Amino acid sequence: MPSASAVVNVGPGTVANHTHATVEVEIPPNTLIDSVIPEARNQNNGVPNYAQCAVGADCPIGWCAFIGQYEVREEPKRRVVSWKFENWSHDYGRDARVTVTYH
Repeated sequence: MPSASAVVNVGPGTVANHTHATVEVEIPPNTLIDSVIPEARNQNNGVPNYAQCAVGADCPIGWCAFIGQYEVREEPKRRVVSWKFENWSHDYGRDARVTVTYH
């Protein structure tokens, strides 16, 4: 099954001032989406692995989350899957990754 992914680097934030970013994944037009997997990891803390984030909850690494549901935008020569991400950790930036499997 083919897949595509994208990563966005998100800087530190605070509880009162979240840092926002949108992860966008391009897939071919006229494809059917099988799964959309949101993941995050800390930047620069020596832990290289991504942790899968549950929809509607904080990510396992804490102080960050994917917001709402992903959205799909149809364009003439591609589909774009996007998902908003927020970080409110003042200690770490985050790498937010979205992987889309499709057929």
